[in-house]
Amino acid sequence: MALAHLYEHADPDRTVISSIDPPTPRYVKDVGRAIALWWLAGQDGTRDDWAQRWQGAIDAETSERKIEPLAETRAALDAVAPRLADAFRLTKLSILAAHACELAAFRRAHASLLAAILAA
Repeated sequence: MALAHLYEHADPDRTVISSIDPPTPRYVKDVGRAIALWWLAGQDGTRDDWAQRWQGAIDAETSERKIEPLAETRAALDAVAPRLADAFRLTKLSILAAHACELAAFRRAHASLLAAILAA
């Protein structure tokens, strides 16, 4: 799911989710979830395994259609960078609600995920 969100929002879907206050573009919520999952993987020690699974998914995806996986995932992470506080706020209402993640840690997870993609 997280990888799909990064691919989907290489060209960010700026459709506003009106049910969220304040109204927020869909890409902020979706890419925020990918960052949150990366943070969670770091907390439970499965980040290395997760990265390997992502590489398998990337290989499968790129064999089916013409995409630039690194460029697409990086574009999504770059697009959300100015809205990390909004992405964090939304993840704290959902996927990170039960976790002691702070905005600074979320920002580090974003940077770490971007670095992992760039290193791939």
